[in-house]
Amino acid sequence: MKSVKITIIILLILSLSAALWFGIYTFAKPVLSGAFSTQLTTAQKLEDFDYLYKTLEENYPFFEVKKRMLGYDWLEQKDQFEENIRNTKNDREFYEEINKIVNLVQNAHTHVLSGSFYDELKSIYEDPHGGYSPARRDILNNEKAIEKVKYWDTKFREYDNYIPIIFRYVQGEYIVLDGNVEDYDIPRGSTLTAVDGVEIKDYIKSLSDKTYLYYDYLRKQQKLDELIILTEPGQRVQLTLRTPDYEAMKLIQISISLNLKMILHTYGLNQCGAAMSLIPNQMEKLFMIF
Repeated sequence: MKSVKITIIILLILSLSAALWFGIYTFAKPVLSGAFSTQLTTAQKLEDFDYLYKTLEENYPFFEVKKRMLGYDWLEQKDQFEENIRNTKNDREFYEEINKIVNLVQNAHTHVLSGSFYDELKSIYEDPHGGYSPARRDILNNEKAIEKVKYWDTKFREYDNYIPIIFRYVQGEYIVLDGNVEDYDIPRGSTLTAVDGVEIKDYIKSLSDKTYLYYDYLRKQQKLDELIILTEPGQRVQLTLRTPDYEAMKLIQISISLNLKMILHTYGLNQCGAAMSLIPNQMEKLFMIF
């Protein structure tokens, strides 16, 4: 029987040279067998994953480069990915697991798109002055794809809680330059050294399944140019900071709610610049943020 397929829109940027780039969109097979009235079965989820895996295996040329650079072999994780998918209890968990798997490719142009990002791309490619290939517009206007995007968008989280401080990457360190620092008595210019007791370098690396991480070739480490720490509602997060005068300080904060889109709009960050993480606690000053 034909299964209901999750619409996975993947934009792969395949670099053949420094000046030549090709954008490839792939959708899961455009097969629809009725309305989305029930959850996907485990077999259907695994079928979707297998389609995704084979598409990337056959088309993405940089797995070996990523393995050398990051020490992570995405293709070798197939069994673990399948186990994780088998353990998902509903479509929402399956969506989130697929999103993690795609993020682990660590390519800036490889995403499971949210409905809002889908609409944004659609408007861009429909611009008559944009000069884009009609094939891209036709793919995004596929009726079956549109129906599936509407369904899967209900599984996508675009509202998150966050710590209202922005850390900027400066010469290998995360410095407090923006956000409500005065409200919480944090000296501007302080350096974030750990989150919940995890050293900042390892913490950033742990975000590989949540967002695209840029690479600092000079220091040979992954980075985010701007770091926003997202949390669960009411979740306590322990931040360890070093003040500009090298005085150690600890801080426990309770996150506040705000639409992630508003954060990105306010601070001018792109979708790859936010650290989407679920984190918990460490410091001496306590700030209760409601």
